[in-house]
Amino acid sequence: TNSQLASEDLLLAENEAPNGGGGGIAVAGDSVATLEGAWFSKNSARNGAGLWVTSTSELVFANGAVLECDATDVGGGALFDGVAELFGVELDLNTAGATGGGIHSASELVMRNVVIDGNEADTGAGLYTGGSAQLANVVIHGNNAASDGGGWLHESVSTALAANTVVYANPGGGGVAVSSGLVQFDQAVLFDNLPDDCPNGNCDGAWDSHDPAFISAATGDFHLQIGSPLINAGVWGMTDPD
Repeated sequence: TNSQLASEDLLLAENEAPNGGGGGIAVAGDSVATLEGAWFSKNSARNGAGLWVTSTSELVFANGAVLECDATDVGGGALFDGVAELFGVELDLNTAGATGGGIHSASELVMRNVVIDGNEADTGAGLYTGGSAQLANVVIHGNNAASDGGGWLHESVSTALAANTVVYANPGGGGVAVSSGLVQFDQAVLFDNLPDDCPNGNCDGAWDSHDPAFISAATGDFHLQIGSPLINAGVWGMTDPD
């Protein structure tokens, strides 16, 4: 509470919080956590099985991973009720009973160079955003929702921004579902999502539908093949809609 945490190369695995939040770690009580190289694996909780950031706290998380964590309610990989910034993070194979198999964010979320792959939930299997969101160089792949938002479900009055982002081959719930607000893309690709890339049509801006030509998305290799249409096709920076 009211503290600062700075940690490098942290490993939190197979921890449980069956009746609460933060199976791996909970950042609570006006605290700020900075994590470098942290790995969260096979943690479980009611909410935020890997990480939970409460509404008055903040997280900066770089160069780490959240893998195979399971929440019975929301936020299999992470629940962000407070501000979160992610850089160079992978969230793979996490599950949630309700929303946000990979991430459930209800606050301000910034992501750069992030992979969200193979997560499952009822809605928003890869990513759920209920607040403001800024994404750049993000891959959302192979996530499966029983209902809406296999890749990403946005449900906020705030416009979400996504530059150089690929939403690809999410097999259930569609690529990007927008139940309220708007998702503004800049040089994005939405391709091969089922049943549709953007089912309700609230995806705006510059986006295309073509195969990104990753080396092997099925095995988690998201480097680009020679001749990929994404090479030298990105943009620098992001624009604040306000």
